[in-house]
Amino acid sequence: MKKSEQGTDNHKETCVAKTKSNGRRCQAKAMDGSSCCFFHDPATQTARKAAQRRGGQANGPVFLPAEAADLPLKSGKDVAALIAETINQVRKGRLSPKIASTVGYLTGLLMKALEASDIEERLTRVEQALKTRKQDEPLFNFDEDEEVAYGNGSKPQAT
Repeated sequence: MKKSEQGTDNHKETCVAKTKSNGRRCQAKAMDGSSCCFFHDPATQTARKAAQRRGGQANGPVFLPAEAADLPLKSGKDVAALIAETINQVRKGRLSPKIASTVGYLTGLLMKALEASDIEERLTRVEQALKTRKQDEPLFNFDEDEEVAYGNGSKPQAT
């Protein structure tokens, strides 16, 4: 049945090329005037390669321009500023969502590292304080520091 008789190309034959190791044929529709689809027709080889090249370039790695400034990333505040800037750049079409996704992932890792570093630093200070205190000296002065004495700063209930 011809395309002109049918009014639609739903009845086109499938490509005759065998592409799989199991011998099954390609399931794509054959092009008009050919027994093969765009990908298997020898006559479309040049156009096919050009399309593949364009697709490869469009889907290739994406980088920030070399002149993009480095940002300080030493605190949660710095990281939050980077994330905010990244969001705004994506919204304005100045930054690829691929780059933004990578920045988001890496900032998550950075925040975990900053938190671990902060905890290590605080633990070192506590350990140092414990080493230098006298054995009979209390850790806290309960008379001066009510917050420590009662846990949350509340005064004891009169009974």
